[in-house]
Amino acid sequence: MHGCASTQTKSTYNLKNISGERRDSLLLHYDTISKQYLVHSNFYNLSVFEKNYINSLIHKNDIVGFRKVAVIFNETPFYFVSPGRTLIFSSGFLKNHLHNEQLLRVFLVENILRIRNNFFARKVIYPNGAITPYDLTKIMNLSLKTKDKLNNLCIEEMLEKKQNPLSLLSYVQQRNKDAFLLVNVINGSVYGLEEERHLKTYLLEKHKDLFLADVELETSSDKFYRLKKVIFGKIKND
Repeated sequence: MHGCASTQTKSTYNLKNISGERRDSLLLHYDTISKQYLVHSNFYNLSVFEKNYINSLIHKNDIVGFRKVAVIFNETPFYFVSPGRTLIFSSGFLKNHLHNEQLLRVFLVENILRIRNNFFARKVIYPNGAITPYDLTKIMNLSLKTKDKLNNLCIEEMLEKKQNPLSLLSYVQQRNKDAFLLVNVINGSVYGLEEERHLKTYLLEKHKDLFLADVELETSSDKFYRLKKVIFGKIKND
C-alpha cells in the first residue's frame, strides 16, 4: 500500500514556522484532504451523543472540541486530525492503542493541541487518485523537536486539568512498539526511542514528584466500553 501512494507531496518544514496567508491556505488544504479521504472510505461516524462523550474527556467546561469523529474500518493503525477539527482514526489504531479511557484521553488531548498550535508538517498533496492513510500520516508527521514540544504541552495541559500525565508516557511507549503504525513505518524505530527518552527526561526534570506519589488506579467508564462495543459491532456487521 505504501509504495503505491496515489499522491505527490511537497515537504519543507513544520507548519508552525510559517504565518499569514500561506499558513491559512495550507490549513484549508488539509481540511479539504480529510474530506476527500472520507468520501472514498468506509467509516463509522460517531453520533452526537458519542461525540459529546469524546469531547467531555478533554473539555468539561469548554465548547471547543471535535466537530466530527470518524472511525475508518481499516486494520492498519493510523490517525489524522484536520485543522477544522475532524478527527479520523482507524479501527486498527483503536484496537492496538486505545485500550482504556486514560489512553483515549491522552490521544484526544494530543490532537486538540495539534490544532491549537498548528502542529502539522508542511506538505502539499496533489491528488492523482484516492487519498491514502499514508498520505494523511505524512501530514501528521512532525520533526522530533516539534513532537517533543507537543508532548510537553500535553503534560502541562493534563496537569492543569488535574489529570495524570504519566498515561502519556504509557501511550508513547505502547505506540513505539507497534511496527505497523504508519508513523513508525515512516520514521523508523530510532525516532520513537528518542521521543520516549526526551519525554522521560522532561517528566523527571519538571515533575519528578509524579513518580513518587501514590497513583490511584483509574477505571474506564461504561461510556468508553459502550463506544468500543458499538464501533466493533459496526465493523463485524459491515
